[in-house]
Amino acid sequence: MDPNDPNDDYDPDSVSSAYSSAICTPTTSTTTFTLPPSPPPTIPPSLSPSLPFPTTISPSRITRDAPPWPSTTHAYILLHLPSQRPLTLHNGKPILSPLSDSSPPPGCPTWIISEEDGWLGLRNAASGKQLGRNWPGEVVAEADHHKWWEFLCARRHPEGGYVLLIVNCVAHAMEKIGVADDGRSLALRKGEPARWEFIKVES
Repeated sequence: MDPNDPNDDYDPDSVSSAYSSAICTPTTSTTTFTLPPSPPPTIPPSLSPSLPFPTTISPSRITRDAPPWPSTTHAYILLHLPSQRPLTLHNGKPILSPLSDSSPPPGCPTWIISEEDGWLGLRNAASGKQLGRNWPGEVVAEADHHKWWEFLCARRHPEGGYVLLIVNCVAHAMEKIGVADDGRSLALRKGEPARWEFIKVES
């Protein structure tokens, strides 16, 4: 068919229809693949809504393995992996609380995530103190402000959880927050980093 030939019966609609049919209509030799049905979503036991210690928090308010995000409407509980011990502020010191089947962790295990100049901060919900470091290089929660010594970064770990990094503004570097040799206190560590699960608790 020639659209420029007046004697040729050129029908653009029929050409368009034929073109669409040629590329869109399956032939008898077309093989049809059927995907298997997706299994129903399941929650791994390690991420069940319940916490590994006694609490009065309703499971409906808890989201396991939540991304750390600044908010004023919810707090976070940080669990050290794989010990499942929560990071608490007890007697003014950030520690890993021992687990008990009969009582909640001592101190306050909930933290508010703030943001300053793009950096995250962890403020204890009870004391209002920011998790940070002091001049000797100890991990503390003493400052009322969120400045250089309290600038944090949470990096996703391929095996689950997050690595907590804190700014060393003298060395112009990031250092990993881990567990001290006593198994209870926090410390700046080298080598394999500690992993933390962020558990969101709705207000």
